Amino acid sequence: MKKKYLVLILMVFISCDPGYNVLIMNKTENNLIIITQPAIEKRIAIKQGPSYDSFISYKKNDLKDLNLGIYELEPDDKIFLFGTIGHYPNEYLPFESVKIVKDGDTLIVDNQNLTNLTKREEKNLYYIEIK
Repeated sequence: MKKKYLVLILMVFISCDPGYNVLIMNKTENNLIIITQPAIEKRIAIKQGPSYDSFISYKKNDLKDLNLGIYELEPDDKIFLFGTIGHYPNEYLPFESVKIVKDGDTLIVDNQNLTNLTKREEKNLYYIEIK
């Protein structure tokens, strides 16, 4: 009987942890190339139109030998980078490397600059906004 209560209490605490989602948002007039190692688990992009939001898969290339994912992000689009439960996305990056290529310049996202790059938009939604 005690085990049932213990399991119930643990489930309540685990289920109360908030979830955080980090997305990359392209606010430029050109396409962005995003290179991640390893590839993004959920290949979802959010295409915004005049009256809709839809979820589409953006996958330019997967280099499985190098364990890389290469994605192309069009202007005004967003792509899901990662989500976590219970961990505020502060110094938590579940990738070996994330590179965002814009007009020949490369922004490297790592644990040290993740906090400075992310901007909170909604309750638990964070964006890395590329302008």
